[in-house]
Amino acid sequence: MCGNSILKNKRELYIITVLFSIFFIVISTPWDFGFTFFADKMEAWWLHYIVGAVLCIYTMWAFVRALMILLSHERHHIEGCNG
Repeated sequence: MCGNSILKNKRELYIITVLFSIFFIVISTPWDFGFTFFADKMEAWWLHYIVGAVLCIYTMWAFVRALMILLSHERHHIEGCNG
């Protein structure tokens, strides 16, 4: 039992990452400002969201991956697998 991973495949990691990213993009949207404090053109908002989504997905992927590695090491330590 000591060699199993928490996530069985990379697809689960990507699904979790995309769901977290969608959640954080939705909660960071300035709904009550009417999209006027950043730029007047809607193209600027599209660019803002596309770049932000790419950065968010990469950051969440790195965070979730690091968290899974940390939990895996802790599990091995608790199970006594590392000597």
